[in-house]
Formats: sequence, structure tokens, C-alpha cells
Amino acid sequence: TARRIAARLAAVQTGELNPTPEAVRHALRQVVGRCIYGIDLNPMATELAKVNLWLDAVEPGLPLRFLDHHLVCGNGLVGATPRLIAEGIPDQAFKAIEGDDKPTATARRKTNAAERRQRNQGLLALGDSALAAADQLAKAVQVLDAEDDTTPDALRAKQQHWEELQSSPDARLAKLVADTWCAAFFAPKTPDQPAITDQTLRAVATDRTDNPDAIRLVAQLSGRYRFLHPHLAFPDVFAADPEADDGWQGGFDLVLGNPPWDTLSPDQREFFARYRPGMR
Repeated sequence: TARRIAARLAAVQTGELNPTPEAVRHALRQVVGRCIYGIDLNPMATELAKVNLWLDAVEPGLPLRFLDHHLVCGNGLVGATPRLIAEGIPDQAFKAIEGDDKPTATARRKTNAAERRQRNQGLLALGDSALAAADQLAKAVQVLDAEDDTTPDALRAKQQHWEELQSSPDARLAKLVADTWCAAFFAPKTPDQPAITDQTLRAVATDRTDNPDAIRLVAQLSGRYRFLHPHLAFPDVFAADPEADDGWQGGFDLVLGNPPWDTLSPDQREFFARYRPGMR
């Protein structure tokens, strides 16, 4: 993808239908630093993607592009959006699954429904937390992208700036709010585990939580399942917008992913091997 975009960009920049390899390499460095984003659940795959892009986009005399804010490790299938967070934790989060205690799940579902009714069907007042923090992060990342990265010192400054953004109180709180919403679905519904309900979400969002056990459980589940929230992982792409359907505006122009090849081209022997080892 980066190569195709770079070839077109180089053609525009040079006015040549077939630009030189040097022109394409120069364009590729620009494309890699500004146009390409990626998500992978495997940390090693994420790092390998960075290395591959660096090798393709290397330009003599210039350091490698800063990619930590474009290629991230996380679960691209599990995350929250501003609108979902604003509507609170749905009762479906408390459906009992294997390992859950059904009476506990039922009781927590009723509690959650009552807590949502208590706030009069209104939207969660996020104040300066989730939506506001996402908006601030978007502006900060836009500034970060515009920073110079043509010298090692400038690159180190950019890295430090990004780390400061990630560790800022606003960013940490916004992620905790989104993680709490997701954790409600994954938390064990058993008497010995803390409940994560709509009240928990509201307390976290207003930074007034007094349930450290629930917060610890949220952190454990977030680490295990690597929740990824697009408006926080890529705030410059998904700008917060409370009026939009999902609570954001923008998004990627193109999304590419590996298809579930077993569904498209099933190998019968591979599929049945676990059930009939002798199958040929």
C-alpha cells in the first residue's frame, strides 16, 4: 500500500509518469510517516511492521521516521467508541457465559439497568475526560506530526513528546474510561469478583471512583485482551464529535486486513484432524 501511494505521489511531485527510484523513495518516506497506520495483536508483528516500513522508506542522510503513534499493538476487534461510552454499559454485557454464576450475572444486570435509569436516560457527562481528552490528543498528535524529524536530536524530541502525551493524566483517564466499558463484557460474573456496572463507569469518568478492586480488574482485562479504542489510539484520524453517530468524525480512507482464509478456502483434512486423526 505504501509503495503504491508513494509511486503516485512521486509522479505528482515530479510531473513524470515514471518517476526515478530516488523520487519514489523520497515520497515513500513521506507516505510512511503520514499515511500508513496499523494494528496487530502480536507485539512482535507490530515491531516487524515498523522495521519493514523503515527498510523500504530509508533515505540516505535522514533518520528513520517516527512510527510509534501510527503502528500500535492492540485488538482491532475489541474497543469502545465515544457514543458507546456516552450511552453507558448495556445490559447485554451481563449475559452469563461459561464460567459465570448465573444468579450473579442476573443480579448485576438488574443493578446495571437500574443505574442507567437513575440518570434519566441521559448521556454520560464526560466533562473533561473521554471526549475532551480525545480532542486534545488529536490536536497534540497533529502538532507532533508537524514536528521536525530530519535529525537524530529532533527524532528523540518527538519520541519524548509522544511519551509525555501517552502518560498525561487526560490520556490515562480517557483510556481507563474506555477500558472500563469494554471490561464490563469480559469481567467474570461470580460473587468473588468485583462488579463493573454503569455506576463504575460514571465514577471512573468523573475521576471519583472508590472501588480499587474494580479498577484493578479493568487493568487486568485490558492487559489480557489488549482493548484498542480508535479515537484514542489514532486521535488525529478519529476526531471526537458528540453529534456524530459513533461520537467521532473522520476515519481511515482504506482498511486492509487478512481475511479468515479457513472460511474462504477450507482445508478439510486440517479442519477434521482434531476430531478424526486418521482422516486422509
